[in-house]
Amino acid sequence: MGYGRRLNPKAKIVIMDMDYKNVGNNRDFDYGLVGNLRTIVNAMCEASPGDTTGKHDPFLKMLREDEARAEQERQDHCANAEPIHPVRLCHEINEFLQEDTVYIGDGGDVVTFSGSVVRPHKPGGWMDPGPLGTLGVGTGFAMASKFGSAERDVVVLYGDCSFTLTVSISSPWCTASCRMWA
Repeated sequence: MGYGRRLNPKAKIVIMDMDYKNVGNNRDFDYGLVGNLRTIVNAMCEASPGDTTGKHDPFLKMLREDEARAEQERQDHCANAEPIHPVRLCHEINEFLQEDTVYIGDGGDVVTFSGSVVRPHKPGGWMDPGPLGTLGVGTGFAMASKFGSAERDVVVLYGDCSFTLTVSISSPWCTASCRMWA
């Protein structure tokens, strides 16, 4: 992950947060902005003249080529090859999601694969443990989601043994049963 070590040493660091206590909490910065993030980013975009010189064109071209290559790889993984690739599984799940569905990825790799393919239709339609998050939160997330919005469908994709972690905490019998079937 690098934790910022990959940043150009000449780069200006801007930290934005809704809470002033978080600005500069874990690193030095050049500019700290506190407020509604959407408002801040929109104001920055409006104030920016953009690149009128074209000096960023080669970099933007490289980014677009990388993005096109990654999209082609995703498409290749979605082909009917066997064994099925996790990207294809996530693609099929994405095709299944309804307008109000909440999608929960629980695990490491499944969240990574899902992030490149799954596109929930509404805000609040995606939940995951976050970077380096705790595995096994999917069941709790699903229960909380249904409690908060009972009318919404919830789909959980478990990976990296995350369901077993949830079950092992809840019931020793279920853990033994899961081991028996594994």
